[in-house]
Amino acid sequence: MEKGISAIIKATNRCNLNCDYCIASNNLERRDMKKETLKKCIDKLVYFNGKDKTTKFIWHGGEPLILGLNFFRQIVKFQKPLIDSSYQIINNIQSNGTLLNEEFVDYFLENNFRMGFSLDGTEECHNKYRKYNDGRGSFDKSYSAIKLAKSKGIGSGAILVLSKQNLERLEEIYTFFRDEQINLKINPLIKSGKAKENESLSLLPNEYGNAMINLFDLWYNDSRGKIKIDPLDSIIKGFITGKINECSYSPDCQKSFIGIDSNGDLYPCGRFVGHSEFKYGNINNDFDFLFLSQLKGFNKRKESLSHCSDCDIKSYCNGGCAFESYISRGDIFHKTFFCESNKLLFNYIRRILERELIEILVFN
Repeated sequence: MEKGISAIIKATNRCNLNCDYCIASNNLERRDMKKETLKKCIDKLVYFNGKDKTTKFIWHGGEPLILGLNFFRQIVKFQKPLIDSSYQIINNIQSNGTLLNEEFVDYFLENNFRMGFSLDGTEECHNKYRKYNDGRGSFDKSYSAIKLAKSKGIGSGAILVLSKQNLERLEEIYTFFRDEQINLKINPLIKSGKAKENESLSLLPNEYGNAMINLFDLWYNDSRGKIKIDPLDSIIKGFITGKINECSYSPDCQKSFIGIDSNGDLYPCGRFVGHSEFKYGNINNDFDFLFLSQLKGFNKRKESLSHCSDCDIKSYCNGGCAFESYISRGDIFHKTFFCESNKLLFNYIRRILERELIEILVFN
């Protein structure tokens, strides 16, 4: 079934961790989503997408599990009559995992929730910056949560933030994820929120690009059981199919995603939440989802990226993530901070695929 608009919902701005590179600011107002706002988020998006499209909710934070099981019971309560009326709904949760327990897992399994986690690799790498307020590392809890979720079949993937601190340990980190069979999504550190206060953690574009090339070689040439690694997996499929299924490289991601803050404010995606100049409106007021992607100029971004006009990977990366352009340059129409990284990585992967295709043709 065709996908409708997916909502990345910041159900709470509270978190039980205090990560050094958090994309959120220390000055962020701590609040939880109210029941009335929650119901409107669900009803308005599902009704807009209709019965012919699947509506996906990504419950995010802060840390969404801090809201307790009753919050997720409310979600199920509000969604049940819609599902009974043949609307198609998917629920995903993005969590640090530290609060996950058997009661949560059993409820999520019963109600078809899937989970994704945050894990920065081995214990030493993870604990360096993903800590509690008292300085304790969170690896043991996060790692145990992933094992628990895997054992119940509700999740087996994690997001890793690539920064200076884990740059030189990629082989060790890759081996850890491969041996544990944990699928991986790599995000470069974004200089937003608390991360702006820790400049020493940020990667230069060539550092990120070369690190991803090294990771690609480790992964692609590994004869043992492969795990899925994005964006590497998506880039390969993109060269084969002509379209990369990765939001950072989408020409019109605002037609597929929307970010909703805990108070109901609407933004282009989860990354833009809290940046008031990109606020569309509020879910509690009347509006039309249909025109959201045209607001703030996002519908004209691809055509406005003049620096991309002669680039040979433009049709694949589509100028990169608009938020990365905004946060580093103050302008969504400027080239992304990771432009050179993308060129390095995309061209390297394309050369590998072309070489393998030639070998197949020659030897067959």
